[in-house]
Amino acid sequence: MPKIVRLLPCLGLAAFLAGGAAPAVAQDAAPDAQVGQPPELVAIDYKALYREMMRLGMVSQVLGYTLTVGSDGRPADCRFSRRFKNRYTRRQLCQAFRNTTTFRPARDAKGNPVIGTYEGEIEIASFFQPSR
Repeated sequence: MPKIVRLLPCLGLAAFLAGGAAPAVAQDAAPDAQVGQPPELVAIDYKALYREMMRLGMVSQVLGYTLTVGSDGRPADCRFSRRFKNRYTRRQLCQAFRNTTTFRPARDAKGNPVIGTYEGEIEIASFFQPSR
């Protein structure tokens, strides 16, 4: 399965309040010609994802993630670079990624849509620390 690593910086609360522009996505790693093309991120609703992360008490950290993207372009599974004490947090965070991201599916060498993996990192920044 092809893998691609992208850095997806999430804007901090101050940038959201100031109406900052969405962050840019870093360049793709070259896809393996024998395997086909990895999933391509089309859109991510940074504000909605950021709100859910803040609601879950995730502040001031960098979180790596791996999404399994189905042949329909929808995220099906999530893995994170850290373990969460509560399964609820992991489930809700995965649901937030599924609800806020859109992909073009990975393609095999013949151009047919296949299951693929998308990796990235998101920075969660805040000027306040909720009492959780």
